[in-house]
Amino acid sequence: SRTPRKSLLPLYSLTTMAKTPSRKSRSKKAAKKSSSASAAKKKSITKIDYLDKANAKLKAAHDNRERDYAAEIKKLDDKEEEVLVRLSKLEEQKEKVATEHGETEDASDDDLIEINAGGKIIAAKRGTLC
Repeated sequence: SRTPRKSLLPLYSLTTMAKTPSRKSRSKKAAKKSSSASAAKKKSITKIDYLDKANAKLKAAHDNRERDYAAEIKKLDDKEEEVLVRLSKLEEQKEKVATEHGETEDASDDDLIEINAGGKIIAAKRGTLC
């Protein structure tokens, strides 16, 4: 009434084989893991590429801003030079008029000035007019 062990052995080995993965299923799992690892690596590389592109755009924008800033500074410097030239010409013209019409260094705010306004003479202190 006892069953021989030979009949149990094949049954035991069948259940054991069903529980342990076969070589094919192991290689599929390993391939799946390696493909997911390579996908993660590709994502990482893609992120790095994205960051490199973003950095390149940022550097280009910064360089453009610096170039525009330098151009504006040059324009301002040129305008300043023009104003200084005009100011020096105006000073020369003032000197020329002062030498032609007399020096005004001894003029005081208390001096009385007479002005002919349309035939009518008006007298006022120099300090009042300035």
